[in-house]
Formats: sequence, structure tokens, C-alpha cells
Amino acid sequence: MTRLVVRVLGPVEVGAADEATASVAQPMQRVLLGLLAIARGRAVSVDALVDALWGEEWSRERERNLHSHVSALRRRLREAEPYSGASHLERTGGGYRLAIGDDDLDASLFRRSARDGRQAARAGDAAGGAAEFGRALGLWRGPALADAAPLCARLTAEAASLDELRAAVVEERAECYLALGRHLEVASELAELGAEHPGRERLAGLLMVALWRCGRRGDALATFDRTRRALAEELGLDPGPGMRDLQARVLADDPTLAGAPAAISDGGSRQPAAGPATVEQRAADGRRHVSEGPPAMPRQLPAGPGHFAGRVRELKALDELLDEVGAPDDPAGLGGLVVTGITGMAGVGKTALAVQWARTAAGRFPDGQLFADLRGYDPDATPPTPQEAMGWFLAALGMPAAAIPVGAHERIGLYRSVLAARRVLLVLDNARDAAHVRPLLAGGPGSLAIVTSRSSLTGLAAADGARLVPLAPMTPDEAVVLLGARLGTQRLASEPAAVAELVDRCGHLPLALAVMAARAAAAPVMTLGTLAAELAGAAAAERAGTTGASGRLDALDTGDPATSLRELLSWSCARLSPPATDMFSLLAAHRQPDISFAAAASLAGTSRASARRALAELAEVSLVAEHKPGRYMMHDLIRGYAVELEGSSS
Repeated sequence: MTRLVVRVLGPVEVGAADEATASVAQPMQRVLLGLLAIARGRAVSVDALVDALWGEEWSRERERNLHSHVSALRRRLREAEPYSGASHLERTGGGYRLAIGDDDLDASLFRRSARDGRQAARAGDAAGGAAEFGRALGLWRGPALADAAPLCARLTAEAASLDELRAAVVEERAECYLALGRHLEVASELAELGAEHPGRERLAGLLMVALWRCGRRGDALATFDRTRRALAEELGLDPGPGMRDLQARVLADDPTLAGAPAAISDGGSRQPAAGPATVEQRAADGRRHVSEGPPAMPRQLPAGPGHFAGRVRELKALDELLDEVGAPDDPAGLGGLVVTGITGMAGVGKTALAVQWARTAAGRFPDGQLFADLRGYDPDATPPTPQEAMGWFLAALGMPAAAIPVGAHERIGLYRSVLAARRVLLVLDNARDAAHVRPLLAGGPGSLAIVTSRSSLTGLAAADGARLVPLAPMTPDEAVVLLGARLGTQRLASEPAAVAELVDRCGHLPLALAVMAARAAAAPVMTLGTLAAELAGAAAAERAGTTGASGRLDALDTGDPATSLRELLSWSCARLSPPATDMFSLLAAHRQPDISFAAAASLAGTSRASARRALAELAEVSLVAEHKPGRYMMHDLIRGYAVELEGSSS
């Protein structure tokens, strides 16, 4: 039976098996076909397709537009393969799937041949490995998704992932060629690729060995110098120890280079057995260690919150990410690692939301769940470096301590290697900013990372494609449900007016509500009206700016820094520059619902540009929110803290 064939390793093309494929002329159909093809038989939701095609949320109009493009693509697929009469574009569930097999998609064939080549090379069959790698590379016709990726951000990321896999296979074939004595071919093939990717240490190391074996010692050293400059300019890094060792061996005309093992990891040649292990050796040692016993299956998620309520919209947004990740028994989703960031002010419930959702979704990640509190806003402890966190995760994944490198460069390489073939859920809690977590974002297709932070994480969205889930205080109804979950609906029903007052005076903030619920539960004879009146009086003292009066933060102080709102806010303020600190204190005197740049500049006696920078810095750590362009508002409890600061400095 004739089959439909789709190609994405180059321009997007479609056709019948054993016949020439042809391009798809209409751009939107081309992008749609690319999105469905890279899902590899898995359904892609309508919401995900609308977002990818137009960068918008679902609407009836956009779904109608999508249906039009789907119908047109169906006709194009029938034209490409008219013999079977089958519909290759199926509607299923809440989305669409491309009904073709792995043998009919060049990206799937590429992955299969690359895997077979890797297995042969590891078994010592360099010739067999080179042949399989060559078969994989022969499927490429140019950059992945060449005529579709520029039209769609989702496909841009997928294309970059495929191109990275292609470069890795080129390197792996070069290792096989070196083992077979085919250094002339390696020198010729890697010269152009090395010029395109001067910062790839593994590639540069292979090229250096090949050039040295060809008698081109000077060119080998020039390759090292080019890589060194590229790393310094692009990443601010020096070459790793493997590359530096290789440079020294080339300089010394080390005769062992003539028969050096082919595997080059992070730019250096593999060391003799008695010497320091490379990243690949350590990874292999770790895999052997893990294979000797049950697979390492870390389940590091903390216990979920005892009482969780509301957040329906945010939970739905997180659920939708699973469409991109795919199910454990399905191929990967639309790209590689999926990243999301939950952002918001102190006490708004970021960790509770992340853990609650992660525990419900844990079964979708068969290789385990990893969790780390990065203490990004903890003034009493130095936040762990990404390399420290990598060490924790590698140990949790079964890597013996002796196999975990000390050097940052080697550890990063090992971490990425170990996670590359795993489907894991990473929860990176309380990150300082995007730079704090970026090195930890690793994992194979089918993995997902959740980052929580008071920082806005806009850099993570811009550079790493993270989907941000901003978390605001609860709605009044959600806040009442949360109190009811903790105190029982019967107690709330007896004092509805007091409940409404209590919710309002807590600013709908989950942490504040939890503290007041704990106080009420500890004193069952105390009425909720008494607690509400206490908070109302404290709020009045804040508005009046009464020096020495007890504010709401006193009523909400638990004595535990981890749950004291005053302590948590102080950690955010500790990171501010002097101008932002001054602006924060001055905002205590501003009694309007929000403030503009001009009003803030007048209040601070500074220029609009300076006021803009100070407000932007406060917004970056969620101490104010830009609820309209150029207009900032402050949560009522944060304003109470600002009143305290302003009073203590006067």
C-alpha cells in the first residue's frame, strides 16, 4: 500500500513513498504540517496549534481559521498521496494528529539511525557506527524546517533542537572515523562545521586531533585559539581542562595522539585509564553503576499543601503544557524540554501551586521528579550555585559521588548527558532570577521544568521560551474556599460578614489567610469577628501612619521566618538598590490606588527616567505590579510593610 511521506530535515516536503516529495506552497499549511509532523503521531491540541500559528489564546474566530487551514492541508495531503483514500490528518479529542508511521517521517528515521550508530560505537564497532551515523546524516537536505521555522517560534525551537542533534551525530561519526584512521575525512568535514560553531569544544577537539594527524600542527593550535576566543566572547568561559590538555599535547607533539581514542568530550581527548575521567567516561560509569541495581527513580517532591483551593485558571495553564510534553508512552511533544515559570509576590502561593500540580502530573514523567529550593531570596543563607544543585540531582539519579566531577565545566556536561535521555519533572523553587536556573534547564524530550520566583523571569521567557504563569492574590471566592478548607464550612457559615472582612483585610493573600486560619483553629472559642476586627483596627493604624501602632503584619507574624510575611518581604527589599529602596518607602505615603511615572518622580523629587527605573526594579521582585502600561499598584499588605519602613526611618 502506498504511504504518505513527510520530510522536515530541510524544507518541509510531502509526497507518496517511493516518489519525489514536493514543498508546501502555502505558508500557514507549511507551518501546520511542521507542527503536526514533529509531534510524531501524537495529537496536538487546538489551543496549542492556535498559539503556535498566531501567538494568541484560543478564540472561536481563531478556531474557525484553524479549521480552514486544516481542510486545505487535508486536500494537499490527498493530492500528495491519492492512492489509499485514507485521511492522514485526523481529528481526535481536542486536537489533530498526523497519521503516519515512524518510517514515513525523516526526523524519526534520523533518530533511529543515530541511536543504532551510538549502540554500535559503544559496543566497539566503529565501522558499523560510522555507517549508521552516515545513514542518519544522509536524510538531511538543509537546516531543519528551513521554510517553516522562521514563521513560527515553536518550530524555531524544534529546528534548533534538531540541528543540535545533527551536529552531535556529525561529531559521533567523526569519533568513529578517527578510530578507523580516517583523519583526512574528519579534517575536511569538520573544518566548515567548526567555523560555523566555534564554541563547540567537542567538535574542536576532534578537529584538532585530525589536523595533528594530518601533519597540520599549526592549524590544530589555531583551532584551539578560535574556540578559546568564541567561548570568552559568547559565554565568558575559558576552555575546559580537556581542551587545555589537548592543546598542551599538540604543542608537545605527544605521540599518543596518533592513536588517541576517538571519544572527545567537551573538547578534550579521552584520558588514559589511570588519568582523570572525562565527562563521557563519568556518564558511562554512572550508567553502569545504575544498571547494576534498580533504576534510580528520584521522587523528591515535597508533601503537597494540606489545604489547596482555587487556582483553576493557573492549573489549566499548567495542564496545557502536558500537550507539549506528551504522555510517557508517546513520542515527545512539539519540542525538547518544556519550561514554565510561576511568578508573583511573597506569600502568594507559588510553591504550593507548583507542588500541587507537580504531584498530580508526576506519573507523566517516568524517570522521576527532582526538587530543589534554590533559596534565591533567603538573606540568612547563600543560594546554592547551579553546579551545587546539579550535584544533588546527579546523586539522586544514581550517579556515584566519585563519578561527579568537581569542575563546573565538566559537571555541566555530565548533567546534560545524564538527563538527555530521561523524561523528568524538575521543580526549581525560589529562584533568584533567570540566570540562577538557566544552567539547570536540561532534560530530554518529554521533560518539563517548573521555576518559581519573585522575579518576573522575563529573561527566561525571552531566551528560553518559558511559559510564564503570573500568580496574583486569590479572588474573594477562592479565598473563602481556602478558609473553609482549613476551618470547615460550618464555622464560616455562622459569621459570613466576618469572613468577608477577614478575607479583605488579608488582601486575599494565601499566606495571610493560612496564618489567620491557623490562629482561628488554635482558638476555637474565638469568633472570626474578633480576628476580623483586630485586622481592621491594624489596617486603620496603617492608613493613619500611627507611629508605634500594631499593624496587620504583627497579627500575621508567626515567629517562623519561613511563614512570616514581614520576614519574606524584608528578603525581597534586601535586594533593592538605594533608589528603589527609597521609592518603596515613599510609596507608603501615596494613598491612591496606583501611581504613574510622573507622580512617582514628583513624590521622590527625581526625574521621570529615574522613577521609571526604580518602579521597574520594584516590579521585577514583585513589590509592585504594573497593572496598566506606566501605572503601578502596590498590594495592601506590602503597603503596610512600606509604612513600617517609612516610620522606622523617620
